[in-house]
Amino acid sequence: MVVEKRVGDVLSRYGILQGVSHLGLAVSGGSDSMALLYLLHPLCRQRGVEITVLHFNHRLRGAASDGDEVFVRECCKKLGIAFTVGYAADLHSPEVRREGGRVLSLEMAAREARHSFFRQQAQTLGLDGVALGHHCNDVSETLLLRLVRGSGAAGLGGMRPRAVINGVCYLRPLLDCDSSELRLWLKGHNYTWREDATNNDVEFQRNMVRQKLMPTLRSLLGESLDRALARSAELLREDDAVLEALADEVVAGASGVATLQLAPLEGKPLAIRRRAVYGWLLREGGGAVAGFEVVQRILERCNLQGEIGRVSEEKPGQTLQEPEWQMSLPGGHLLRCRNGKLRFIRDHKERQHSERLSELVLPRDRTILFNGVKVVVKDGTGFSCKQGEVGVFPAQCALSAAALQGRELVVRYWQPGDRISPTGMGGSRKVQDVFTDVKIPREERDKVPLLVCDNEVVWVPGYRVAAKYAVPAADGAAVVVEMSLCGMDSD
Repeated sequence: MVVEKRVGDVLSRYGILQGVSHLGLAVSGGSDSMALLYLLHPLCRQRGVEITVLHFNHRLRGAASDGDEVFVRECCKKLGIAFTVGYAADLHSPEVRREGGRVLSLEMAAREARHSFFRQQAQTLGLDGVALGHHCNDVSETLLLRLVRGSGAAGLGGMRPRAVINGVCYLRPLLDCDSSELRLWLKGHNYTWREDATNNDVEFQRNMVRQKLMPTLRSLLGESLDRALARSAELLREDDAVLEALADEVVAGASGVATLQLAPLEGKPLAIRRRAVYGWLLREGGGAVAGFEVVQRILERCNLQGEIGRVSEEKPGQTLQEPEWQMSLPGGHLLRCRNGKLRFIRDHKERQHSERLSELVLPRDRTILFNGVKVVVKDGTGFSCKQGEVGVFPAQCALSAAALQGRELVVRYWQPGDRISPTGMGGSRKVQDVFTDVKIPREERDKVPLLVCDNEVVWVPGYRVAAKYAVPAADGAAVVVEMSLCGMDSD
C-alpha cells in the first residue's frame, strides 16, 4: 500500500483533483503511464471524476507504435474508460520539425506534437486537467539536465505537481514514486505494460542521462540520490514561488499595454529585476522572446544607460534621463526604451519585410532610410563616436574623409565571410564572431546594417571602426554616420 499512500498524499497535499470533474490521462502504454491509469482509475471513480484516456501515436516505431495504441485501447475497453487517439505527422521530416526558423530535435518535435494533441483534446472535450505519469526519477533527471544548461530556480524546480502551460492544467500525481517501485506495484497486481525500445537509445539526451549518467551517480553517491535530488527540486520550487510572487507585484504595478515602467524596479535585487523583465517578456512575446540571454542583454543595457538604479549626482533622488534606445528581439519583434519605459513592439520585422532593401549607396550630407533604419551622413571633425552595444541603436561612428575619398560607402547586411580589422586590435575578425561574442542570435544578425567600402566592412554599429578608415587625428576631416531605428522620437 506504499505506492497508493504516496499517490494519495500528493493528491491531498497539492489539491491535484480539486475542482476537476473531467480528467484526461496521458497513457502511452509504458509502465509509468499504465501505473497512472490503474492508480487513478479507482480514485477518480470514488470522487465522481470522469476519465478520458489520451493516447498519442508518434508513428516513430512502425508496427510497435500501432501495437501500443491497440494495447491501450483494449485496456480502456476492459475498464470501461473513454479512449481517444492522436497521430503525429512524419517527425523525421525537417519541414515538419521546423519552428520559428529552426529545426527541432526529434525528441523535442515529438514532445511538441504530443502536447499540441493534449491542448486540442483539453479544449474539445472540456477537460479540467491532463494527468501525466512523471515520477521521482524524471524530476532528478530534469534537474541535472537543466543544471548543465545554467537554469535558475524556476528551471531546476522542474516538474510541478500542478502547472498550467499554454492553457492546459497538467497534473502529476506520481512525483513521490520512483520507476522501480511503480513496476513492482504493477507486477504485484498482475498488470502488464509495453516496452518502448527507443527508451534505450542513448542518442536521445534524456535516455543518455537515464541509462548512463544516473546509474553511475547512484553507484557513487547511493541509491537515495533520486529522492535527494527530487527534494532539492521541491525546495527550489518553494523558493521560486516566493520570488515569483514578489516579481509579479513589481510587474503588476509597472506594466501597461505592451509597456514596462523601469522606475518600480529601482533598488530591487537583481533576482527580482530579472524575473520582472522575464515575466513581462513572456507575457508579451512568449518563450521564444523571453530567453535568458535576451533578458540579460536588456538588464545590462538598462544598467549601462542608468534606467535602473542610477541616481543623478546633480539632483539627488532623481533617476537620470538617458537617451532612448532600441534592440531587436527574436521572432521579428522590437524592444524600445524611452523615458524610463520599455515598450514591446510586435512583429516589427514582418511589417518591413516586403520592402526590404539588400544594400544602398550612402550619399553625403543626407538622411536616408534603410529598411526602417534612419542613416544620417554628414561631414565632421575628429574621433566623434558612440561605442555602445553591438547591434543596439542609436549608434554613431566617425570615418576618415581622406580614406573614403573617391570611394562609395555602402550600407548592407552581414554576409558569410565578412571580416573587419578593428582599430586598436591586430589582425582581423569575422563579423560573425563579433555577433557571437555579444550573443546576438543567428536569426537576428541579418537585421544589423553594416557600413562597407570596396566590399570591406568599415563599421559594425556599436563596435570599433576598421583601422584603415579611422580618423587619423583629433582635428582630422571626418565623415560622421549616425544610425537609429525609425520612430525613436515617438511612442
